[in-house]
Amino acid sequence: MKKNFLKRTCVLISLAMLMATFAFTASAKRFTDINYGRQFFDDINYVVDNGIMNGTSSTVFSPNEKITRAMLIAVLYNKEGRPSTSAANPFKDVSSSDYYYNAVRWAHSNKIVSGTSGSAFNPEQKITREDTAVFLYRYARYKGYDITKTLSLSSVTDYSSIESYARTPVAWIMASRIVLGGCKINDNGTTANGTFEPKEQVTRAECARIVVRFGLMAEGILMKKDAYSFINSSDNFVNSVRIGQYYITTPDFDALKQKVITLYGKESKQFERMEELQALTWNGSCYGMAVTTILDKIGKIDLNGNYSSASTMYGMSSPKNNPALESAINYYHLIQSVTPGSLDTYIIQDHVGIGKLLTSLDKNGVVLFSYTDKNDPNEVGHAIVLYDYIKNDNGSYTIKAYDNNKANENITLTIPAAKNAITVNLGYAPAVTVKDSWIIDNYSYYDLFDIDGYYNDNTFTSVSSLAAFEDPFASYTRLYVSAGSDFTITNAEGETLIRENGDFSGSMNLVKKSIVVNGLDTPVEWVLYVEPSASFTCETENETCDFHLLSTEAYMGLYSQGAREVTLANDEEISFAGEQVQYKATLSLKTEGIIQMSGEGESAGFFGWQDDELAAKSQNGCFDVSVRKDLQVLDTQSFVSQNNQIYIDINENKLLEKKDVSDCMDIYTKIGNDKLPFERAK
Repeated sequence: MKKNFLKRTCVLISLAMLMATFAFTASAKRFTDINYGRQFFDDINYVVDNGIMNGTSSTVFSPNEKITRAMLIAVLYNKEGRPSTSAANPFKDVSSSDYYYNAVRWAHSNKIVSGTSGSAFNPEQKITREDTAVFLYRYARYKGYDITKTLSLSSVTDYSSIESYARTPVAWIMASRIVLGGCKINDNGTTANGTFEPKEQVTRAECARIVVRFGLMAEGILMKKDAYSFINSSDNFVNSVRIGQYYITTPDFDALKQKVITLYGKESKQFERMEELQALTWNGSCYGMAVTTILDKIGKIDLNGNYSSASTMYGMSSPKNNPALESAINYYHLIQSVTPGSLDTYIIQDHVGIGKLLTSLDKNGVVLFSYTDKNDPNEVGHAIVLYDYIKNDNGSYTIKAYDNNKANENITLTIPAAKNAITVNLGYAPAVTVKDSWIIDNYSYYDLFDIDGYYNDNTFTSVSSLAAFEDPFASYTRLYVSAGSDFTITNAEGETLIRENGDFSGSMNLVKKSIVVNGLDTPVEWVLYVEPSASFTCETENETCDFHLLSTEAYMGLYSQGAREVTLANDEEISFAGEQVQYKATLSLKTEGIIQMSGEGESAGFFGWQDDELAAKSQNGCFDVSVRKDLQVLDTQSFVSQNNQIYIDINENKLLEKKDVSDCMDIYTKIGNDKLPFERAK
């Protein structure tokens, strides 16, 4: 009886360990000892989402528990997809009833593990940092990854205590920067006191971090695993192409709206700006694809888990067969226009700026890199993912990249030893000399817009649970200007901001600048942070002149072809002049929504608020006016050869009460103070 009881107990323990290590996809939210904001939180999300690790029970992850040799082998086995094996078992202390039985046989047959002595594996021995390096080094060798990276172990003061069999793996794991950010080490790959501490044991949370860093630094964004199988093209984003704008589902859009309101307040105009971009013709989602690739890779979101039944990102069907995925990609593409000003880190093409890029790769493992081509007069921008770099013998650098325009091509960046230039080697097209570029250096800001919740459990998370957020650039006015040409902006004080031959000059204080990547064939927009002023006038000789203003009080702007001069005044008036202008002018409503005036073949036009009434007038009198709210056109009116200035009252009650109302506008002309009714077109 006692023997049977012990046998059943052993089976139950083995089953518990099997569940604890051979993971099934589940949210980390069920673990009572894993809370948002703690160290290794995203790493634990990643290993749980991807079936690599699970809890020590159904409700506990035990992040501080030390892992054993058997556990680490089981983790690698899970990571490999738990392949079947017929290999023999060479170890006398590993039996067929052990949860790690197949994992150890697989690992031994592929020369990933060997015994501690003779025929003993010693599965329950707590694993050390140096043995962790050995197992990972051998696993990388088995996978065919680059294991040639190395460095001098004399860089750590305790290198003499590293066992001889572990020295090459330790040098590789440090040179590959896999240990960065975990195991109590700093930016040069050592512990704070300059040691490696080879005999120190590894916790479960640290193991999760090492798994993520291994994926970033040893595997990179591998095809058929951690990147999309489809490319950024209209053939795949058919929902956006069909409706002629960036497709996003109502729940996703409502969540984004709520997050913007929570961040910036109910009177914020950031939402109108994002809504306006969403309504533009879809020209690509390179930024959205790059951001979601990174966020999935580091555990902040779980794309394949929440938007498909696939076990990897690569296994997901393209958006043409998966509208929810297309919405998620476009969701992240759109937030580049409304994210806080403190989000972006900018690269200047000099020693300090490029050094920042390399430091960010060390720290994060992946970097979102947006750039414009020095030889492209239209300044069409692109966003790609950088995921590893090598310092060459001549002092230059080679950086590996994933490009969603041609996902299966070999893309690299090169930087000379002087760190004074960046070249993008596309493989599928001529090399590009980078003109302007910037990176994302801190991905914690994406928590503010997390599409599937902190725990990746497919529920939107309220931003209000975050600590109070303050955008240090919120008080400045943002000017959005199409970057396809030189331009001059003049404010009400007569100060100028001049963009000429790729450089900015002038007397206006340019606090900060960034770019928004709109699509495959659309010039990037400059985002210029300047001091507030009563008016801004943009002059350009380029065919395209897009000029928008976003402040704490208003959103307003003009998309146009042919406009040579555009003035945005008093946060409420738009005027323009040019030749054969095709345009769409946008103003924020005093309540919710936006109102637009559009037309073509114009030489001049005006659209703005006058004494709480909207006025619209063009030179030829032919234009359309429409009211939009939450992506829907609620009312529209066309005017043909109307020489009088049109005045518009907006019925705010109808706007606030319903989304599908019509006749929101009361339209009339005015002579003096007398209103003259204007009959609507039937």
